[in-house]
Amino acid sequence: DVAVVGTIAYVYGSDGGGTWSLDVVDITDPAGPVALTSVPMPQDQYGSDGEIRVRDGYAFMSRGDGAQHDGGLTIFDVSNPAAPLEVASLSWEHAGDLPWKGSGLGLSGNRAYVVSGDGIHVIDITDPTTPVPVTIMPFPAAAATGAAGGHIEFAGDLAYVTVANYGYGGLAVYRI
Repeated sequence: DVAVVGTIAYVYGSDGGGTWSLDVVDITDPAGPVALTSVPMPQDQYGSDGEIRVRDGYAFMSRGDGAQHDGGLTIFDVSNPAAPLEVASLSWEHAGDLPWKGSGLGLSGNRAYVVSGDGIHVIDITDPTTPVPVTIMPFPAAAATGAAGGHIEFAGDLAYVTVANYGYGGLAVYRI
């Protein structure tokens, strides 16, 4: 996944061997991007990939379940793009992991929404250095068993969430 802020791209990268990373790239010259730094996120410590959103000097990264670690949400201070600093991390079981994309992530107001295997984890990020779990919004009954994280988008006070499992796939709508 990628998030672009000005002339900086924040990439949720991978080495292909079990280590994910936060890669920061200067894209001032699109024909010649320059890697600024890469922060390793080994799967055995962070879980698998997800999505990235950047806002107000912080990178929010959702994580799916890994073979040896639960997924969740990791937050980096990226006010200095060349030196990201991990400031907070939350983990939980059943974070979900779709083979083609990890757990979905959306930001709305002072909340982060992480689409996981057991529903949508709502986290207060008023202070990104101390995120506070608020609630879990469960998936519809038809998708609840064996669900995996999907994607989330917002329009007004509604959240639109893709939900997938091996017997069901579709769209769930939540009032936030």
